[in-house]
Amino acid sequence: MRVLWVINAPIPAAASAVGVVPSHFATWIQSAHAALAQEPGLQLSVAFPSPGNPREGSSDGTNYYTFPPVHVGHESNESKAIETLIRRARPNIVHIFGTEGGHALAVARVCAGLNVPFVVGLQGLSTTIAQHYTSGLHASVVHGATVRDVIKRDNLSQQARKYAVGGRAESETLRLTRHVIGRTTWDRAVAHQINPEAAYFTVPETLRPAFYDARWTLDACQRKSLFVSQGHYPVKGLHFVLQAMPLILERHPEAQLWVSGLPPRAPGLRGRLKQTRYATHLRDMVRTANLEEHVHYTGVLDEVSMRDQYLSSHVFLSASTVENESNSLSEAKLLGMPVIASYVGGVVDRIDHGRSGWFYQHDAPYMLAYYVDQVFRDDQRARTMGEAARTDSLLLNDPGRNARVLCDVYARILQNPAV
Repeated sequence: MRVLWVINAPIPAAASAVGVVPSHFATWIQSAHAALAQEPGLQLSVAFPSPGNPREGSSDGTNYYTFPPVHVGHESNESKAIETLIRRARPNIVHIFGTEGGHALAVARVCAGLNVPFVVGLQGLSTTIAQHYTSGLHASVVHGATVRDVIKRDNLSQQARKYAVGGRAESETLRLTRHVIGRTTWDRAVAHQINPEAAYFTVPETLRPAFYDARWTLDACQRKSLFVSQGHYPVKGLHFVLQAMPLILERHPEAQLWVSGLPPRAPGLRGRLKQTRYATHLRDMVRTANLEEHVHYTGVLDEVSMRDQYLSSHVFLSASTVENESNSLSEAKLLGMPVIASYVGGVVDRIDHGRSGWFYQHDAPYMLAYYVDQVFRDDQRARTMGEAARTDSLLLNDPGRNARVLCDVYARILQNPAV
């Protein structure tokens, strides 16, 4: 079976094979690729958008291709290059990872025109992200703009509109397909509302290798520390976490919040000019609530450094305003950490409330503070919940099993591609 993956950014093996810079955001796809490459009888090719002339290379039995980036609304511009790529790869089936980029629609159109079976894998869904993008933010933040925002025409309201525009292309992509791969009730519901005729297949995620063997322990962590894996744009809900911090500090004045990534503003004039309106809002929240000594940014972390940050933290927080499945939450669970998550999107399928973690209403920071207090006060409960979370994740995120499930999906589609 010849399978062509179309992904949004190059995994390290792909970048090395064709001579481009790897992406730090495609590492979970790298894990899925490593697991699938072990399956007998499968020839895998991987394609991704990259500026410049199309490139081609191979490594360890996988062929890699690039094609020009495709902008939403201009999908027909690169249809010829994509058709050439697909004819070159000669796949029995094409797997499109994600619906967010313009290339997803371009590939779907070409596959439909060439009568090549394809399946669309759901990641984030722009159609719904736009609806929740600015939750909890005042109009002055949503519609305000820094110098950077004005130059780029990219303040929060404009960003939300871009998701809405992307959602229209996403909807056409999903209407073209007969087959969808997802992993949560939420993505199934959204896909079904757009295309109720498409067959839906459930394939759980394979996570990054560094998280399978390590184990969180209460004795080795920094007590009263909280970890949020992202906070640079509002969907991740960091503004709600900052609202919860004063409530947490009332009971636990030594509590510390760690956020993965760069701080809201780099030093100097250059940093100020590159700052977003959302970043200034976060900075103002920290200053107003006197949180300067309690909120810290880790800088950009690679896989191992990210794992170590989880292990050194007392509790993991997923505070998103909308989410499909949070891979960060799944990684924390796999390590056996206590986890607290907002009750949104597909995350609702990933925690058994009170057994493997706690849920709270995403715009109720007082409830987030309550559950943080519960973790900090009850060591035995923290350990028990972490163990339950790890047990669940070892089953759900098993690399070998998930690779076999995915191969079975491909075979079932090829047996009856018209359904």
